[in-house]
Amino acid sequence: MGAVMSSGNYVGGLAGSLAGVNMGDSEVEFCYATGAVTGGGTELGGLVGYSWYGLVTASYWDKDTSAQSASEGGSGRTTEEMTHPYAANTYEGWDFTTVWTMDVDYRVNKGYPYLWDCPPPEGTGSCGCVGATGKELNSEDGPFRILADWLLIGLSVLVLAVFSSTRR
Repeated sequence: MGAVMSSGNYVGGLAGSLAGVNMGDSEVEFCYATGAVTGGGTELGGLVGYSWYGLVTASYWDKDTSAQSASEGGSGRTTEEMTHPYAANTYEGWDFTTVWTMDVDYRVNKGYPYLWDCPPPEGTGSCGCVGATGKELNSEDGPFRILADWLLIGLSVLVLAVFSSTRR
């Protein structure tokens, strides 16, 4: 995944913000991010910059490559823990039979797992995500639905997630 830079308040490796009215309105599951995260704002995170009722499960960010030690969701891991051979407590519950595949020889995704049916161009690296939804997508409804970063950064992940889910 490429670097994420912003002067805004909500900056994350996968999503700048997850927001909704009810718990679970915005969900991220089985995802990871590896890009550098920098910004001049107040809420920076390796995976998610800010979360208001967002739900993040079984998702990770690389603390070394992101230069972020904290996130509003997910679990931080070192590059060594996230690349093959993966640490025992990383990618827990991930389906390495039909959804994900391992980059054992570091040629396809720099040792990070990638979607079985959608490998990145060789050697480019990427983030990976199977499930991401944003139910509250109207940023004009108030401060609790601030999703500009989510739309810009996460929309491609949503498309990838939907594409992956429909190809099973």
